[in-house]
Amino acid sequence: MGLAGEGKTPYYYNQFWYKLIRYLIQSAELKNIQVFPESSRVNVGEETRINIKVVDRYWEPAEEADLNAEVLYYGPSENSPRSIPPGPLTYRGKGGWYSLSVPADKVGRYKVTVGGTYRGRKLSRGSAEFRAVKLNKEYMDTTLNQGLLQKIAIRSGGKYFSELTEKDMEELLKKAFARARSYREGKTISWNWSPVYLLIIILIVIE
Repeated sequence: MGLAGEGKTPYYYNQFWYKLIRYLIQSAELKNIQVFPESSRVNVGEETRINIKVVDRYWEPAEEADLNAEVLYYGPSENSPRSIPPGPLTYRGKGGWYSLSVPADKVGRYKVTVGGTYRGRKLSRGSAEFRAVKLNKEYMDTTLNQGLLQKIAIRSGGKYFSELTEKDMEELLKKAFARARSYREGKTISWNWSPVYLLIIILIVIE
């Protein structure tokens, strides 16, 4: 209540809470559906697998949720996105993990959005993007910068992933959901891990 202050209009107080709530709603870590393309860049003409993690309102794995996916293709000009049909959504049998395949037939940006319901409750939608490009041989050789990336990870206190396995993704998500659960319980979240998460994302994109 002290944010409004004496002599100040409620406008500033309302704006503070409006922006805070909007930030939390848009935060990917607090969404029920997390979308992870297998790679941020794929070779044109190939299919890419999209991994999807679904949790309920208590951040527990949502088994056999009713999901739907939408894929939008943006051409080089980025104008007039076109909807393309994705492959079937499949449940992988444990931990609330699902997957689907998206054909990347043309060069450009692809945006995958997944929504749905679980036990009659609507889930907050998640989305992610990847690009289809004509990859050259040097880009496709993922071992070229391995030594440098390992040094960066060690010196920054992060962790280097040559390949992001399902177990690695599960561990990262457990940490994210634990932070979200702590917020829901009214505890203070420490955001000191944000640079580490950012570094991990950069390393994955480079690889």
